[in-house]
Amino acid sequence: MFRRWGMAGHLSSQLKSFRPRLVHAHFGQSGPAALDLADALGIPLVVTYHGQDATISESQARQSWRGREYLRGRERVKARASRIVAVSDFIRSRLLEQGFPESKVVTHRNGVDTDYFSPTCEPREPIVVFVGRFVEKKGCEYLVRALGLLGRKGRDVRGVLIGDGPLRPELERLARDQVANVHFTGFLGLQAVKSWLSKASVVAVPSVTAADGNSEGLPTVILEAQAMGTPVVVTRHAGNAEGVIEGRTAMIVDERDTEALADAVLRFVDDPNAVATFGASGREWIEESFSIASQVAGLERIYDEAQGSG
Repeated sequence: MFRRWGMAGHLSSQLKSFRPRLVHAHFGQSGPAALDLADALGIPLVVTYHGQDATISESQARQSWRGREYLRGRERVKARASRIVAVSDFIRSRLLEQGFPESKVVTHRNGVDTDYFSPTCEPREPIVVFVGRFVEKKGCEYLVRALGLLGRKGRDVRGVLIGDGPLRPELERLARDQVANVHFTGFLGLQAVKSWLSKASVVAVPSVTAADGNSEGLPTVILEAQAMGTPVVVTRHAGNAEGVIEGRTAMIVDERDTEALADAVLRFVDDPNAVATFGASGREWIEESFSIASQVAGLERIYDEAQGSG
């Protein structure tokens, strides 16, 4: 909001005593405001795009003040940001389609704390867990339908849906209509989420492309679940597949394919050996490719490059 009220200069004067060397803005909509601050301080700017900021349609973006401000300032960000970070190759491709300079746009995926998110001795339960906001792109509707389908086939698999959002009332009605065994927890703290991840036989990330184009980048829960030795089922959507190894750490199904999603969930609920095998591979994969230490080191290299390019 400091940009809206012309406070970039005031904030920069307060920050100068800290001798900042770079401004890093998260989410594209923050880019123009962060650029004003970087200009006032005379230092480089890095902007990270996470998902909807690179995929939502321009017509939808224009419906909010923040979206309109971003569209007005996007060309300045393209021209003057030192580095543009995409959290997946999918997001990078979307940014290149929008005319961002290829030389500036780099893929750098988020990491997870593999010490905190690590396998436990907690017994697995025959449940599937979802973690996220209840919005269209998360695809939670299709998980509820999959659980209803399993129930009608005589397989009463329980789904634990962690989160909240505007679609919660609609999803609760759908669960009743489908006679799906679903428990809505609401938002939970990190420790409680971690406990559910450790108990689950599988974590579902059934993302879909929303009507306005809104898509995922690379949902962090995909990485967190694997770090805890829990298999995942993801849709072939946006950057989801970039966070897993298909057939070794996860199963991948098409968007909105309720039957395939149900079958994938059931495979892990029915087979503790598959849970253990996929889980061990997932843990190894995350340690090798997504540990917070390695990803922070990669981000520091991007910072060094950004300062050198300035």
